[in-house]
Amino acid sequence: MNLLLAPLQGLTDVTFRNVWQHYFSGIDAFYAPYIALQNDGSIKKTPWRDILPEHNEHLPIPQILPADVAEALELSRRIKELGVYSEININLGCPYPMVTNKGRGSALLPHPDKVGELLQALNLEFSDVFQFSVKLRCGLTDFDEIEALIPVLNAHKLKNVILHPRIAKQLYKGEADQEHFAIAYKSMKHPLIYNGDINTLEDYHRLIQRFPGIDGVMLGRGLLQNPLLPEEIVRELVFTPDERLKRLQPFVDELIEQNRQQLSGESHLLSKMKSYIPYFAAFNANGKKAIKKMKKCKGIRGFEEGLSELWVL
Repeated sequence: MNLLLAPLQGLTDVTFRNVWQHYFSGIDAFYAPYIALQNDGSIKKTPWRDILPEHNEHLPIPQILPADVAEALELSRRIKELGVYSEININLGCPYPMVTNKGRGSALLPHPDKVGELLQALNLEFSDVFQFSVKLRCGLTDFDEIEALIPVLNAHKLKNVILHPRIAKQLYKGEADQEHFAIAYKSMKHPLIYNGDINTLEDYHRLIQRFPGIDGVMLGRGLLQNPLLPEEIVRELVFTPDERLKRLQPFVDELIEQNRQQLSGESHLLSKMKSYIPYFAAFNANGKKAIKKMKKCKGIRGFEEGLSELWVL
């Protein structure tokens, strides 16, 4: 069973991936957060830097976020110029309005014809360069949208399909709907990967018992809440709270230090590290005071002081 790291914008970036690999194991493939074209045809520096070979100790799978065929082709051509990648993932699942209002991500799900045109064009131009995979949700506003998409996906060459069984308007609220994942499980011809709400070893066991034929599981928020989760899955064990904290402390210390070296100034560093607080909160059930201090701090020193209290059971 393949275990994959989800491309979470602003969180599972190249710094996180490199540091995680120093301290933990169990992930078979890493997906980089998406790249897209800006109005002037450029790509933002941060997501582009994220996939540059010289910054990655182990190459991720780059992800593109196109609105149409032209943008998908242009993004793929630029990745081709790097000369090191053999797979590109197509984001058809981003649920945020700032993305969908521009016709990207989940906005394409109600339009199977557009999805088919995009896949056909990519495979036609890059069949000897890239394998393409797709990451998507069940729909933009309606779960039934996945049923119209499956025949289109089946009709085109794909390495795999990664399905998060929510619709875009849910964002990450409610539970992932495994009943609708089951529809794809029964009729998808491509290798199918599950993504969504796998937070514990028990969650993983329940999933593979229900869907024993899936090709893999993508971990996102579950890994951020417990960076040891892939090891627990691979080794079939659950670390004790004390064991977890002893492994997590050097990892987080290194994550801060590497971001300190990459980012411009203390305020940038503090903002970056505060984005992880909702996930750090799961490290220690007794760490509410520490988390509160980290949220309220005005400087990185205060953040680190609060963090030091998180490591005490």
